[in-house]
Amino acid sequence: MKKSDGFLDFENPADALRRKILGFWPWPGASAVYTSKEASKSVRVTIAMAGAVETSNPSSLQTGTLDESLNVICGQNALKIEKIKPDGSRLMDFADFVNGQHTKPGDTFTKIQK
Repeated sequence: MKKSDGFLDFENPADALRRKILGFWPWPGASAVYTSKEASKSVRVTIAMAGAVETSNPSSLQTGTLDESLNVICGQNALKIEKIKPDGSRLMDFADFVNGQHTKPGDTFTKIQK
């Protein structure tokens, strides 16, 4: 395996991404780029634990966007991040990441370009 095998594509179903995150932790890790809409700041992150949650109605948000519950919209359903590791930082609960980054609905997670 190589590191690029772990790059997450949020066009995929949430359950497939959840399985990839579980299988790729701790190496090579399931990685993406988090971008704050308000601060226009990006940081590479590795998602260590997440669950798939059903979305009751099709979202008008693009894939990779955080909804009102701070779940990541995927090709099918949404991903509820539980543990995350920003580059250069420690593994933390997603709630701590949200507080530190001032994460809000509309912020995005995007696939890392090779």
